[in-house]
Amino acid sequence: MKDAFKQLNRNSQNNFAQQQRLIKQVLAGKSCLCGECSQVLSLKLKAEDGFAYVRCAKGCTEIQLDMSRAGK
Repeated sequence: MKDAFKQLNRNSQNNFAQQQRLIKQVLAGKSCLCGECSQVLSLKLKAEDGFAYVRCAKGCTEIQLDMSRAGK
């Protein structure tokens, strides 16, 4: 049981690190492709809800960024 939790934790850390790299690359203006549909990921800003999204056109990849703390 302990090994299962270790593996789950390791997978979560790897996924978080991968998302972090994608976000950094998109914010730097580099082209990144969706792992599912191979379309370009882009940044979408939505001021009305206080979030920004890194997503592909189909929506199979969507990473929500909380912008309410930006600049604080």
